[in-house]
Order: sequence, then C-alpha cells, then structure tokens
Amino acid sequence: MTDEFVGGTKCRPLVFWRRIRAAWRAEARLAVGQDEVRNPLRFRICLPNRKNFCYNDNVTNPAKLSFLMAVSVSSRQLGLVTTGAAFKVFKFMDNLSQKFFLYARKSTDVEDKQVRSIEDQITELRAFAKQENLNIIDELMEKQSAKIPGRPIFNDMLNRIESGEANGILAWHPDRLARNSVDGGQIIYLLDCGHLAMLKFPTFWMENTSQGKFMLNIAFGQSKYYVDSLSENTKRGLRQKVKRGEYPSLAPVGYINDSRNKSVVVDKKQAPVVRKAFELYAQGDQRLEDIGEFLAQHKLVSKSGKRIHISRATFILSNPFYTGLFRYTGEIYEGKHEPICFCSNKPRKNQSHCH
Repeated sequence: MTDEFVGGTKCRPLVFWRRIRAAWRAEARLAVGQDEVRNPLRFRICLPNRKNFCYNDNVTNPAKLSFLMAVSVSSRQLGLVTTGAAFKVFKFMDNLSQKFFLYARKSTDVEDKQVRSIEDQITELRAFAKQENLNIIDELMEKQSAKIPGRPIFNDMLNRIESGEANGILAWHPDRLARNSVDGGQIIYLLDCGHLAMLKFPTFWMENTSQGKFMLNIAFGQSKYYVDSLSENTKRGLRQKVKRGEYPSLAPVGYINDSRNKSVVVDKKQAPVVRKAFELYAQGDQRLEDIGEFLAQHKLVSKSGKRIHISRATFILSNPFYTGLFRYTGEIYEGKHEPICFCSNKPRKNQSHCH
C-alpha cells in the first residue's frame, strides 16, 4: 500500500480516508446571509492536497445545488455558522424541482359576499410563492363551499396531480382545500402514494413526514368541526327565531324582506293583487288557471322573475303565510308579519276564504 499525505502528514490509506471524512465534518462551512437564498452562498471544504475549493455563486443552478446537498449531509455534521441554514438550502432546492398548483377558494358563488376573498388570497399566495421560489404552473380559483365533496375544479386538480402534471399544492390554509372527510382523505392518500410531494401554506406548517401528515389531519378535522359546529349553532338560532314569530327565510310573493330590521313587510305594490286573487278564488267560480292568468295580467311574477303557473298559484292560495302564520320544518307558527287576507270560518275546498 502506498502512503498518502493529508495536510502534510504521511499516513496509510485507511487513516487517509478517515482524515478526509473528519476534515469534511469539522472544517466545512456554510454561511447564509440575512436575505437567505437570494444572497450569494460561500461553501468551503479543506481537501487532502491542502488546496481550497471555493463555491461562491448565486444558488440558481440545480446541478450546483445537487453538489451542495450531496456534500452537506446535515447541519450538525457540517458545523454550520448559521443554525438551520443547510435545511433552508435543501428546502430551496426541493422547491425548484417541484411543480405547484396555486389553489384559492371562497365559500360562496354570490358576488356580493366575500368579494375580496379570492383576490386577496391570490395576491398573498403569489407573494409567498415568489419568496419561497415555488414553481407555479397554474392558478386555480373556485367559488364553492367545501362542506360536501364534489367541487369540480378541486377534483380536476387532484386528477392532474395523479397524472403527474404537478406534485405540490399552494393554498392559504388547509381549510381552503377541505372541510369534509372525503376531500381531506384524498389529500392524505395522495401524500401517502407519492403523487403529492408537498403542500405549502403561508399560515400553516406542513412537511411530508408522518408528523406533518398528522398535523394536517388535525387541521382538516378542525375545519370539519368548524362547519359542523356552525351548522348546529345556525339551526339553534333559527329555532329561537321562529319561536319569536320571525320568518327565517325568503319572503313569499306579496311581501319583501326588510334588511334594515331583518323583518318581513308587506309589498304595497303586489299585496293588493294577491289579496284580490284570494277574493276571486273564494267566490267559487274561478279555476286555478284563471287565478294564474289574473296574476300574470297584473305582472305578478315569482321572486326569480318567472311567470306564476298553476302549481305556483296553488302554493300561494294554500300558503298560511298570507293569514299571519308560517310553516317551518313541518310545523305552523304564529308570525309577527302583517297578514294580507283574513280568513273566515267557512273554508272552500280546503282553501282559506279571505275577504
């Protein structure tokens, strides 16, 4: 066996390689500036021939990053000047090699509700992607609740991930991805299968590890609990509202919802027409078709703007709301609203006789 020189010292091959390994562990230095990866990195290793190899360049070349990662085994072995700097470099390199979908969602498709939600999410996510050097290949926006499965854009995104088009998702928070157990389970399953390599959230920590998936499961569970709890609280509030005589839904034809005091008031234009329809039908010589024609002649239409047909005319004439009562969950309650017609004690063919 031939002798080798390490730092000017003659030694055997076994000792030679041990000293190389010791030199790499003890003398390698990786320094990261305050601006993290955007500042130049300097990487220095003491080689056996006592010549110094210097890496001083912006970290943008994947080949250079691969070399850097191969040499930088861990921050403890390298004796980092800046704690955790090696992990930042690894993270930066991983982000370059991954393809992300940017996904933003709001819970309703009504334009006057949560107007800024989608735009604000997109702005924040773009800034976060730029900061983290994420490779965004497509931006997806959806206006639909995640309470139940079946969102078309979300399902299409998962299909594209399974086909290999991307392997990461960037969203504002896990609750933007799922508020039900089915969608949350699909995300976890894609992480387990390797189709999905990473999830990124500006407001939530997540790594593709057992601990990270455990925390993600908790976040999905909290999101579902929030929806379930909100539903229960809403139902409780509605039950108390109907007990007070307040109608909890959209007012029928002849009434309007007063948004100022959250009550139902008589529509002064439509109420006389509805009252006249009750009077005509109570006379006994008018058919439902005639009542429908009468309402159409007076340009009385449904809330959606459609003409009132026989079925709708039947619903109006049999609706207790016009007598001061209202039906909710199969029960009749006395309402606070003003009745349009007053019933006599002589009903005609199971219909209220109004005058």
